[in-house]
Amino acid sequence: MPKHSEQGPADAPEQSSAPSDEYADSGVDRSLIRWMLSLSPTERLLAIQQQVNAVRQMKERINSD
Repeated sequence: MPKHSEQGPADAPEQSSAPSDEYADSGVDRSLIRWMLSLSPTERLLAIQQQVNAVRQMKERINSD
């Protein structure tokens, strides 16, 4: 299985859409949605778990100071 979960939306292949298509009128970044949908369910969970771990590490660093 490819390690797409380590990539982010900036690492994803460029989409052939106009820059105005990247954000919805509400400000939602559509490239993030496209990136997440390009992953398998397992890869999505891994990507989310990596983000949770990063937030926990940041909190631990802040609390240890």
